[in-house]
Amino acid sequence: MNMGQEPLDPEEDFEKKHSSGWGGRLIAILLVLVAVLGAWAFVTAYVLIEPQEPVTPIPEFVDRYPEEPAEAINLARKAWERFVEAPSFSSRVAEVRDPERVRSLMEDFHLVRRHPFPMMDRISEGKPVNLGERRMVFFEVQNFDGRNYPVALEWSEDRFLVDWESLSAYGTMDWAEFAEQRPVQTQIMRVYLAGLQESLKPPIDADGTWDSFRMEHRDSTETLVASARDSLAIEIAELVKGLRVPLTLEIRWNQEVGQFEIVRLVARNWSS
Repeated sequence: MNMGQEPLDPEEDFEKKHSSGWGGRLIAILLVLVAVLGAWAFVTAYVLIEPQEPVTPIPEFVDRYPEEPAEAINLARKAWERFVEAPSFSSRVAEVRDPERVRSLMEDFHLVRRHPFPMMDRISEGKPVNLGERRMVFFEVQNFDGRNYPVALEWSEDRFLVDWESLSAYGTMDWAEFAEQRPVQTQIMRVYLAGLQESLKPPIDADGTWDSFRMEHRDSTETLVASARDSLAIEIAELVKGLRVPLTLEIRWNQEVGQFEIVRLVARNWSS
């Protein structure tokens, strides 16, 4: 032993050597655990989260009518979603066909008479249709209350717009009120007309040649009889021969004949 050095206790020497060794081993074990956990997380993420190809967004507005039917359907679907998800009444008006004219009808129907806007639970695939020069896409939408609505969206310059009048089957009176009150003032109603069996046609003792038809509303199971006279009766009879046809009509209660009278055929569909 050299001078100035104290003798080393064997137990103390053993503790110093092994305490420093255990510390290094603990650090090494922790590093291995971190590496294993990191590799496991990477593999799990790769397996569970399958990489997807980037989706090309569909533009909401284009400068021409789409040539491909699928593109037209996608654009029309986006237009319907804009209408349904619009945050305010005015923003919904901006998504309908002929908004300047239709706004007052929407105010009467939704704000005065308190009919709710339809919501979208499910929507059909969509079908592009040309009605003369009008380019449209038809959908059937199921509301959250389970009711189905036919929806027409019409092309207008750079986008599709909702045909609100056909969507709501708008009339100047609610159907239940119209059927009960029998107004003598002419009302505009969107209804279905079909032929009526001769045995069910009421006798009408009035001037002119009359014919009668079965009249129904989309939102009711009640059936009424509506009659027309002369050339208008002939025109409607041709339209509904063997069919149930959606028509926009001017109708009033004719007290003289005791029947609803079709005064004028406004449109051969529910659009004006």
